[in-house]
Amino acid sequence: MVKKRAPNPRGRGEQLREELIRAAIELLEEPQVVNGPSLREIARATGIAPSAVYTRFTSASELLQTVIDSQYGALREEIRKSAQAATNPKEKLVLIASRYITWGLEHPGSYQLLFESSDKLPEGVVALGPGVELLREIGGHVAEVLGESDDSPERVTLRLWAALHGITSLRLHKKNSPWTTTVEIEAEATVEAFLVRA
Repeated sequence: MVKKRAPNPRGRGEQLREELIRAAIELLEEPQVVNGPSLREIARATGIAPSAVYTRFTSASELLQTVIDSQYGALREEIRKSAQAATNPKEKLVLIASRYITWGLEHPGSYQLLFESSDKLPEGVVALGPGVELLREIGGHVAEVLGESDDSPERVTLRLWAALHGITSLRLHKKNSPWTTTVEIEAEATVEAFLVRA
């Protein structure tokens, strides 16, 4: 709903500036949605009329859900391939962590859609599904490394994911920051930090 506003009295124009800043800050209190490409943009990139999209998808939400599932699947496959190259459980986690970050940097728009959007995606679109399965898979590797530990693999997996997400997101958005190490070194240090008992 649009708020009706009385004009500022003469000489109080600066008040509008402050109101605009305050309104913008209040709007930022809500998580922001990372929008996927519009149907019009997708149709243009495909060389078809926007209405032709509906011959294959019933709605924009269905197309977006398919994209999310596809990208989760691609990330999951990359992580599985990385894990297969390892010779022991800890190395497996380091390779998984490294590939997670690298995949995000190689697919910035997809990474943002999967992991940086609030859950207010279009109705019916769920940014979980394969993502939850991916976390469970990684959790299995964490459990293997932890062995007998006071901490639960689920808790450690979520902490590890939060740290890896932080590294990925900062490297995506703060490209000019003075990064002093490689992704591989960061991945290994992060795994070590969360699995010191391994």
